[in-house]
Amino acid sequence: MTMPAVSMRIRKSMTFFDPDKIIRGVDRQTRKFMGRFGGYVRKVAVNSMKKRAKRHDDAPTGAPPFAHEGAIRRLLFYAYDAPRKTVVVGPMRFGTSPYGQTTVPELHEYGGTVSRTVDGERRTFHYPPRPFMGPAFEAGKQRIDTFWAEAQS
Repeated sequence: MTMPAVSMRIRKSMTFFDPDKIIRGVDRQTRKFMGRFGGYVRKVAVNSMKKRAKRHDDAPTGAPPFAHEGAIRRLLFYAYDAPRKTVVVGPMRFGTSPYGQTTVPELHEYGGTVSRTVDGERRTFHYPPRPFMGPAFEAGKQRIDTFWAEAQS
């Protein structure tokens, strides 16, 4: 008894996997996931800073700062860094700062002491920490599974 001849051709589309296609798919999902995560963290940070009209009305220590003029809220952005596959979320750098190297958002987030000249007199100002980005990031971390599931759909 003779065995029938079997011929087989393997086409490129029949191979087990296409590495380039997989990498493109993962990059697309990563970009989508990071965008949703960054947008959510930004939204939580913006919404945590409540609007207050009076300048002397300070938020309690440990609570997010009040948005008297709304500059910090308007200057909060997020961006996906494709080469590093990361997302950056935070306030854009303000113009010149009367506080030297320390910026206003840093003073709100971490607190600190700064000295500056007011009406010809050198004065020291103490700022308690009023974090807004750290708590927003923690809120985003709690929803990571949801963002990843949405990115895959």
